[in-house]
Amino acid sequence: MASLALNWADHFFAQFLPAASTVPLPCARFGTLNESLWRLAMKAENALGLREAVAERYERLRALLDERLGLEPAEETRLLHRRLLAQT
Repeated sequence: MASLALNWADHFFAQFLPAASTVPLPCARFGTLNESLWRLAMKAENALGLREAVAERYERLRALLDERLGLEPAEETRLLHRRLLAQT
């Protein structure tokens, strides 16, 4: 069920977000460790052209995972981060 919701959200952001002016992203602001939600927020910020926000969000996630679990972000998250920041 969660996977279906995230796939829908990816589709929504890809189709409609570029026209949006603001995006509420509470799920990634409240310290959740669900990386899928953080990736979704990064995609939303990227679609709005907020590259600095993408970098800051990734750093907050990295620090949170390290502090709470002693882990780095998943490979999927690291690759998305690099891909989004490499875009022109």
